[in-house]
Amino acid sequence: MPFSRLLNSSYTAATAIVRSNSSNGKNLCSHGLVTGRQTSTRVKSPGRSFGSSTQVHSAFSHLSARPHSLLTRVNGTLPSSKFVKASDSSRAKSTCTHQKEFALDIERLFHGNQEFVARMQKDHPGFLVKSANEAQKPSLMILTCADSRVDEQAMFSAPLGTAFTTSNIANQFEESDAPTNAVLGFAVNALRVRHIIVLAHYGCGGVANSMMPVPSDKSFAMKSVQDWIDPVRKIYQTSDRPEIVAHREMTKMTPLTELPDIHDPAFRALVEENLKATVRKIAASKAVQEVYNSSEIDDKVNFFVHGWIYDMETGKVFDLGVSVGPPGCEVPASPFPLVAQAKGA
Repeated sequence: MPFSRLLNSSYTAATAIVRSNSSNGKNLCSHGLVTGRQTSTRVKSPGRSFGSSTQVHSAFSHLSARPHSLLTRVNGTLPSSKFVKASDSSRAKSTCTHQKEFALDIERLFHGNQEFVARMQKDHPGFLVKSANEAQKPSLMILTCADSRVDEQAMFSAPLGTAFTTSNIANQFEESDAPTNAVLGFAVNALRVRHIIVLAHYGCGGVANSMMPVPSDKSFAMKSVQDWIDPVRKIYQTSDRPEIVAHREMTKMTPLTELPDIHDPAFRALVEENLKATVRKIAASKAVQEVYNSSEIDDKVNFFVHGWIYDMETGKVFDLGVSVGPPGCEVPASPFPLVAQAKGA
């Protein structure tokens, strides 16, 4: 999909999202990694409604009288004791307190899948069968943040098969991270994508947390998160970007106790600096350099690495202007506005 088509699709999707959110009052500015703070999250599904809560509640109202109805049979057998222990009724009751909400989550996905199938059969008859029986041929690889509010398919109004995608907290790339490295290697060697897009977003919870003091919680889950965002924390601690330097000085004596506001200049600057670091790491990776330095390089294996930022409040995508490509190849012009223009968007 050419960049101009991505731009037009992105603006169309952004307009629809902004109109929708302005009418229902959704807060897009909540960061997604805050313990104990309510955040607005969604299932990654491009702009679809899963039906009214009344309809869903009615469909599952019978479950309230049968607390274990979702686990009573698996292929006609009772569930394993590791799920529900008959001798531990108090524990079973405590863990099933919110079963109705759990059931509603799955019910929404079920209805969403039904709507997807119906829409595809109506608008694109035969597409799913055709795509399933042909090899995928995406022209793009997109590495984005795992934030539930960032959906690359929705923001570009892109059809299935457009992009080979992967995501993680704060859209990072480390060559020691096997899953992300495997996606990159497959994209450039097997799929022969033409563009690798690192897609960051303002309001990133991983970036926000890297500006906070390291929490005292030493649980495995929390340690895993902190270990992963440590490279972003190091950028915050060493960057000479004026906004970040000023923020470090300001919090030296009084560390942050709350996450920074989405419009905080240092926060936005750190999102951008982290994106630059990821683009540099991908461009210098073994998978990319191996292709760039190949004697067989030609137009079929040429690809470019880009750094873009998604503004959750407007739905628009901006170009950071840090694209790189093979030696001797000019980076194609981008129709996306530069990040410097984001403030006036």
